[in-house]
Amino acid sequence: MSNTIMTDVLFAADHFIMVTTIETTFSPDQRDIEQAAWERLADEYGVDWVNMTKPFIKQVSIEVATVVSTDDSDVYTDPA
Repeated sequence: MSNTIMTDVLFAADHFIMVTTIETTFSPDQRDIEQAAWERLADEYGVDWVNMTKPFIKQVSIEVATVVSTDDSDVYTDPA
């Protein structure tokens, strides 16, 4: 059984807030989750937009929304 998590990532600046939801595998390092959120926003709005927006961000909040279980019991893994 493989687990992925749905995570809400909130980016706060002085005059705006951005929220995005991403699906990733679990990582104890929140920097990985933040990076995945920026990549998601870059896919949606473009790399130039992300590069212009990042310097304004003063706080990042990460909250796991749900754990999604994927049944991978039919996937054979070669033990060798």
